[in-house]
Amino acid sequence: MLPALRLLPVIASVVACLAGPAALADCGAGPGEAGRVGAIVDGDTLTLETGLTVRLAGIEAPKRLVGEAGEGQPSVAAARAALANLARNQAVTLHYDTAHRDRHGRAIAIVRLAGGRVLQEAMLDQGLARVHGPVPADCLAVFLGGEQAARVAGKGIWREPQFAVRSADDPSLRTQNGLYEIVEGRVASVGRGTSVVFLNFGRDRRRDFTVMIATGLARPGGRGEASLESLAGKRIRVRGVIEASGGALIRLGEWGDIEVLGR
Repeated sequence: MLPALRLLPVIASVVACLAGPAALADCGAGPGEAGRVGAIVDGDTLTLETGLTVRLAGIEAPKRLVGEAGEGQPSVAAARAALANLARNQAVTLHYDTAHRDRHGRAIAIVRLAGGRVLQEAMLDQGLARVHGPVPADCLAVFLGGEQAARVAGKGIWREPQFAVRSADDPSLRTQNGLYEIVEGRVASVGRGTSVVFLNFGRDRRRDFTVMIATGLARPGGRGEASLESLAGKRIRVRGVIEASGGALIRLGEWGDIEVLGR
């Protein structure tokens, strides 16, 4: 589970974060290593000339599936080419939020070009990546806004059916077990267990889509759980890995994985 300091404190914070543009000047806790990009691994991973492999924090570009011939869907090659065009041989600075390295030893960072452009923002604007947390809170509004604009314009991956935002009442969600999906729908009710809060999108949990939120996540800093009640009746967009548990289920990873769309 992510530490509470990484979480937006209440649902209202998510709404405020999405309400308007945000500067990326403070995106990430501060500058880390600087260097020149030597190679592009894929659409969200690069290697500095020093040998350090860097994974772009907060986004995910399409990847070639294991066993898939060639580059797979066209956007896999397009994402890699776009990142190469933006960053190869360019001087960059890494900015960190909390975790500096993953279990593979890769740096997980916001990557800023010498001119100030953030690579994550550029990839989202081109529709060649989607937001996939954890995302530093100061970056969230910009990242989600860039993703949304590209999706509305039908750029890049948003032309491909497998990346489409799914409806919460789509029965085929149950067949997407293990896949990362973005799902939209209206919360029918909010329920509680001993250690979890449920956002129910229908009356039958054996069939209908559900979002599960651990109570520790629902109360960052000792606050926020009560705000979940306000989601009943509202339309939200949620992202995460689908689990087949009767109906389809997403376990919320962090507050940035929920967007409140309104009534």
